[in-house]
Amino acid sequence: MVVNPAAARNTCQRGSRWRWLACCLATFSVFGVAWPGAARAQNGSASAAAPVAAAPSAPRTIELRAAISTTAAAFFNETRLRRLLQIELQGTAVVADSLAGPPGDQVAWLWIALPDKTTARIEVRMATGASARRLISIDTLLTDPAARHVALAAAEMVRTVSQPSRTRKPAPSKHPCCEQAELLMRTMPALVLNAGAGATVITGGPVAMFGPWLGLGLQYHHAGVRLVARWNGGQPSFGSLSWLETGLAADYRFALHPSWRLRVGAVATAASVRFGGATHVDGSSASQSSWSARAGASVGLETRVGDSSWLSLSAEPGAVLRPVDFEDREGASHRLSGAWLGFDLALHIERRR
Repeated sequence: MVVNPAAARNTCQRGSRWRWLACCLATFSVFGVAWPGAARAQNGSASAAAPVAAAPSAPRTIELRAAISTTAAAFFNETRLRRLLQIELQGTAVVADSLAGPPGDQVAWLWIALPDKTTARIEVRMATGASARRLISIDTLLTDPAARHVALAAAEMVRTVSQPSRTRKPAPSKHPCCEQAELLMRTMPALVLNAGAGATVITGGPVAMFGPWLGLGLQYHHAGVRLVARWNGGQPSFGSLSWLETGLAADYRFALHPSWRLRVGAVATAASVRFGGATHVDGSSASQSSWSARAGASVGLETRVGDSSWLSLSAEPGAVLRPVDFEDREGASHRLSGAWLGFDLALHIERRR
């Protein structure tokens, strides 16, 4: 038998192609069988490792048992009204066919009546005890628009009374702080130390003086009394002036805020006055000193800077009660008198037992 070389070569090539295709199909078949098994095994292990999440529970639907009065049934189409109610209450309630049925927490009763031709009365009551009543006007409305109006109002009332009642939590008891603590502290007597500095103007000269002052006193509730001592000094045109005083002050405080209070009071002092550079004082050339006195009011604003300390800015308007006459080296006569106007910045420290 004579074999044609070209035909044999074509036959071999076709056989090789068929063998190659068979091998590919076998390989894909093996992977196709093994891969789903591996995927199922992997998914199974993942499912075993991860806990199955519980499906959220569907909201419980309310069973609405509706009824209408004879007068309302004569005006409305009851079937149409129930259909409108069911449309408005989709997802919230299901309108039952009758009023009969066992009681339950998810049961509501609806009553629709017509007291007169222009008003509809709607009453809703839940089995839990929540209820609502409403009067709506249907004047000038035809039957179908009035039914829509009533169904819309009734559905709104059912949704409102079906909401769980929220119990208001009692407010936590407040610690006795701020105003209460301030009131408690004022009921205890306190020893008060005052220290500050101020500026004073006497209009008779006029004379300007500056200097420190101290105070020590008692405070009870809003009222206080203290002993004060002050030294003021200045350099007027005639030489120098020294004012050293001591006296009593009484005041009363008004609480504006736990950290702010207003103080009003009165002060009266006696002072030793020395005129440097004067040749005659009160008609005498033997001394450069004399005495004087003043009295006035005190108004201040205080702010808290610590648990028992306050910073105050105050004004002390008043008058010099005893004028003092003196002469300078040039023989010119002067008189220390007139109004007293002082401004003080002070720190108040209160000590209570």
